[in-house]
Amino acid sequence: MVVAGTIELRANMDLPKTASAVVIGGGVVGCSIAYNLARRGLAGVVVVERETVGSGTTSKAAGGIRVQFPTETEIRFSLEAIRVFERFQDEFGVDPGYKKIGYLFLALRSHAAQRIREADRAADQARRRRAGHHAR
Repeated sequence: MVVAGTIELRANMDLPKTASAVVIGGGVVGCSIAYNLARRGLAGVVVVERETVGSGTTSKAAGGIRVQFPTETEIRFSLEAIRVFERFQDEFGVDPGYKKIGYLFLALRSHAAQRIREADRAADQARRRRAGHHAR
């Protein structure tokens, strides 16, 4: 349960009778939503998880962040995810083990190579716009 900006985790707890928001699922997405609601000042946010927090598909994720996507929206999500991981330890006091090691994309056909190049250019443009260098 998230209460006024703090997170309280209790197993088998009784659910409150009222809530400002109820988040279904205690994986990375659900916990992130609850955290951000509380950080923005919403009190009474409840996370409902059928097992233990982070025990579903979140616990099975290998983790990798890339920025080569076909849309700017996807690229911007990835760039923000990188920033979250870079400041994670300062904000939460836990080292997530994040390391920038890069990606290798292999294309077997020329049209696939062209799509990779286009996605890479789009990612570079999004990075520049995000940094305030509106490259055209």
